[in-house]
Amino acid sequence: MFETLMDLRVQLQTAMIVILFLAALRWGAVPEKLVAGLLGAMIVFHVGYHSLVGGAVVVGGVDLGHVVIDLALLVALGAVALYANRVYPLWLTAAQLISVFSYAYRYLDGEGELGRGPYDVMATLPFYLCVLFAWVGFVRHVLRQRRHGDYPSWSRATAGRHSGEPVRN
Repeated sequence: MFETLMDLRVQLQTAMIVILFLAALRWGAVPEKLVAGLLGAMIVFHVGYHSLVGGAVVVGGVDLGHVVIDLALLVALGAVALYANRVYPLWLTAAQLISVFSYAYRYLDGEGELGRGPYDVMATLPFYLCVLFAWVGFVRHVLRQRRHGDYPSWSRATAGRHSGEPVRN
C-alpha cells in the first residue's frame, strides 16, 4: 500500500491542488485564490520547464530551473503573506524558504559528503507542507466566513494603499 501511495504521490498532490483551486474559486477570497493559483502554477511551470529543456539544467549539482521556479514562488507567496489578512500564507512562505535553502545545501555539499537524504527532505517536503497549509488556511477561512460573515482579505495597514483611500487607524 505504501509503495502504491509513493507511486501516486505526484498525481495525488496535483489532484489536491486542482481541487483546492476549484474550491478557492467558489468559496475563497482573493488570498485563497492567489495561493491556490500559485501552487498550481508551480506544477505547470515545473512540467513545462522539464518539457522545454528535455530534462534539467544542472550546475554544481543544483537544478537551475527548480531554483528559479522555487524562488519565484517564494517571492509571490511572500508578497501574499505580507499583505493578506491571514496567517497561513506566512506558513507557506516559511516552508518555501526551506525549499530554497535546500539548493544552497546541495551546492555547498558538492562532493556529497553530508549525504543526499537531508537535501531530498529539504527539497520535497516543503511543497507537501505548502499544500497542507493551503488546505488548512482555506478551510479556516471558510469556517470563519460562515461563523462571522465577510471580513477583509487584506490587512488594515495596506487596505488604503490598494483602494486609493487614506489609511485610518
